[in-house]
Amino acid sequence: MERGWTLVSDLRVGDHLRTPDGSVHPVTALRDRSGLTPRRVFDLTVDDLHTFFVLAGATPVLVHNCKVALGWQNGGKLDEWAGLPENKFTTFSNVSPRDFARIAEMAIADPSVALHINMTGLANEGTFIDAAQRGLTAGEAGRATDYEMSMIARALANGQRPWSSIKFYSPSGPDGAMVLDAPTPMPDLSVLKGDLRPVKGSVIGYCHC
Repeated sequence: MERGWTLVSDLRVGDHLRTPDGSVHPVTALRDRSGLTPRRVFDLTVDDLHTFFVLAGATPVLVHNCKVALGWQNGGKLDEWAGLPENKFTTFSNVSPRDFARIAEMAIADPSVALHINMTGLANEGTFIDAAQRGLTAGEAGRATDYEMSMIARALANGQRPWSSIKFYSPSGPDGAMVLDAPTPMPDLSVLKGDLRPVKGSVIGYCHC
């Protein structure tokens, strides 16, 4: 079959459609909506960080790239590092406090999202496990980065993402430049105390590249 576009008006019940995950589903019904008021739509070309909100009904959906930077904001330095041409990571700095936890959950539960953790400042208070324990203890009421680390620990504990999908960076380069840390074995999550239930993701996932 030749590749090309099929007009929706040419679809018939019984035709088969391939979804983004490769599965095939039949068309079971068609509904004529030609009487609806015309809507204006726009194509978007996004430079730099691919991050903006759209509304799906009443639900805000973050549209972005699939590489997320986590860590202390540190006066905007996280955003500055994330936005470097060699990185172009997404951060949650433009997410409202009301939406933060849900957006972070969606990203952390999606194994196709690469997590890039800037340990500047965070490392002064211990390891990833230490931060995760603080997040498990305080929950959403605690510091945002600790809560993010606790959600990562929960995702790891429940097999929702591999340890290899998480990269750590330290300011160990010249003049404090960020350097990717050498890979390490996954830490022992059994030492953590608290609720290690799975992270609630989304049926549509987080990563829409």
